Formats: sequence, C-alpha cells, structure tokens
Amino acid sequence: MAAATHHLVTHDGLDLHVTTYGREDAEIAVVLAHCWTADEEDWHYQVHDLLAAYGDSVRILTWDHRGHGRSQASPERACTIENLAIDMGDVIDAFAPSGRLVVAGHSIGGMTMSALPQVRPDLVDRIAGLLFVSTSRSEEHT
Repeated sequence: MAAATHHLVTHDGLDLHVTTYGREDAEIAVVLAHCWTADEEDWHYQVHDLLAAYGDSVRILTWDHRGHGRSQASPERACTIENLAIDMGDVIDAFAPSGRLVVAGHSIGGMTMSALPQVRPDLVDRIAGLLFVSTSRSEEHT
C-alpha cells in the first residue's frame, strides 16, 4: 500500500507534514500521534502491521507534530497540548472526515488525545477505541 504525503496548514499558520494510507472512504481510520522529539516514523512498525493485516480497508493517518520532523518549526508560545489537539482534530477533518476512529498516542501524543474532547467534543462520538502508550496526563486537560 502506497503512502500519500500531504501538507496541512494549522489554525495558526504552520505547515504540518501528514502521511495517509488506505482508502479515503474506509469505515475506520487509525490516527497515530507520536511522542515528543520524534516524528511519524515512531509508528512505522504499527503502520506496516496494520497494512499487512487490513490492507486498504482501514485508513491510517500519521503526521509530524508542529516543530517535529518535516513539519514547520513552531514558536515556543505555540507549543501547547491544546494546539497539538487542535492540530489532531484538523488532521482528522482533512483526511478522515467521516467514519469511526481508533486513536493512539505515544507519550505527548497521549496527552494530545486527552485534550481532544475539550477542543473538539464533536469528534468524541466517532471514537471507537483509544490506545495510550507510555503517556501521562496534562494537568491542564484533566
């Protein structure tokens, strides 16, 4: 399954690097948020295994968080969990606008997931599953 790369402009004007796999109209999308100081390659084994097991019947979304990997550097004041959650919601809107979601987050990616219901409560009903990997909670979003 070939990967498609995209760029998405955030609400505050930063360019995010996004990679998608699978059909746009898949019934379920797996959203993978990486850890701090890493990039979307943090999930390469999981992407490989999901594609081997499900092919293009599942949509997979990975992206480099603001200030990470191939995404644009971010001013320090904009490096917040809230902005990461807004970015996650925007990635979902752009590349998996309908269907069920399985969301996984590693470290700061898990904190991002925890903030998603506060910044995007409209997405909560679409979530079929959550996976928190080596994460903690943000006092700001509990």
